[in-house]
Amino acid sequence: MFQLGNQVRSIGVRAFLIAWGWILLLPTGWSQLRQEKISFQLTRIAKLPLESVEILTLSSNSINGKSPQFVVGDKVLHFYSNDGRLRKSQHFPYSIYAIAADSFVGAYYLEPEIDGQKLNWYVFHSTGDKAYYLQWAIGRDQLIPRLFLSNQGTTVIFFPEECLIKFFDSDGHEIHSTVCFEDASFTYERNVAGVFSDDGRWFCLATMENAAVPDTPDEVGRSGSPTLILFDQNGQEQWRVAIDGYWSSHVAVSNHGDYLAVCSYRFDETNGVTLPTTVLFNQEGQEIFSLDFLFRRACFSPEENFLLLADQNQVLLVELKNRELIWRKSFDSIEGLLINTAVAHNAEAIALLFANGKYVQGKFLYENPQLLWLTRNGTELDLQQLSEEKFQNSVLEFSAEGSKVFVGTGSEYFELTKSIDNDSSR
Repeated sequence: MFQLGNQVRSIGVRAFLIAWGWILLLPTGWSQLRQEKISFQLTRIAKLPLESVEILTLSSNSINGKSPQFVVGDKVLHFYSNDGRLRKSQHFPYSIYAIAADSFVGAYYLEPEIDGQKLNWYVFHSTGDKAYYLQWAIGRDQLIPRLFLSNQGTTVIFFPEECLIKFFDSDGHEIHSTVCFEDASFTYERNVAGVFSDDGRWFCLATMENAAVPDTPDEVGRSGSPTLILFDQNGQEQWRVAIDGYWSSHVAVSNHGDYLAVCSYRFDETNGVTLPTTVLFNQEGQEIFSLDFLFRRACFSPEENFLLLADQNQVLLVELKNRELIWRKSFDSIEGLLINTAVAHNAEAIALLFANGKYVQGKFLYENPQLLWLTRNGTELDLQQLSEEKFQNSVLEFSAEGSKVFVGTGSEYFELTKSIDNDSSR
């Protein structure tokens, strides 16, 4: 562990906020001038002895954010303790794909068979011990099912051709199975997006009844009848609502399921253009707010008062209680794409991670990551240049009190700390 820098450079002027306030002290009428100086310190807290190009996923310890929990390579899954020591490694016969979920990680690989493939799904604890194992036979003409993992270790699998969804508990036992659309057509073009709430009590699914064909100025298209469905943790459907548009994509749910967000495309017949739209719903399935924006990332503040929406270089902050767009900003001046976001409690702090991307040996890798710290009103306080290694995925999260943000890129893991020094004089 070593420090990369003491005080860091800021954006524009320096990253100092000066708060001047006159405080009336007793009947004498004399006052005190208080000055606050904000500074940032970046520290590298872990460096794993791995080849960065081979690393697919890096996950943080959500309890204290001190070090990576696990790292996924091509055919191996490494588990680390809080001090960065290797606990256990799990090896696989084929290349794996991983899903990180708090203190669990799911890994699957496809095993070739004569008449198709076998989908092998493993769920592990953060210690590296196996929680359970499931497998499914996939026909030669079938699409690969979509897998979803909750922070509590439960699994949902969705078979897109049949609109079949299955729910499994944290021991790997199937607890419910249902077809989302009884009269749905068999199609390979059914888009699906799903997500668990952080507490694991809700699963939100956005999918389409049929294949979608967008309208054009010369031809009337066909809607895929996109639908948003909310299930409880036992797989019981709570409600479903039709999504305005012909195609749906990303979906997000707040920590406790109080709010849901989904984006879709709809056709503006008046102007003959396709419009991206984000719609917010409450837990009862009622539409409460909409925006002309198509998000790639959505991040709710822990207490569910704010929602941060982002695409590759534009960010929006929404206050949920008052259904108000606080600000909308583009970050074209920062080199690279926006690849990760994090929001502290009550949106008192916001972190954005940017990086350049390119293909290296057949893999799309990021490099030259930069970490931007903002306030709730959108003021940019600090921009940090991180490691120079290449990586595929990242992790970004705030500490509980919001004074630190933890970021992992490749085999390196950093901590950025915000400090406030109060100097007072009479």
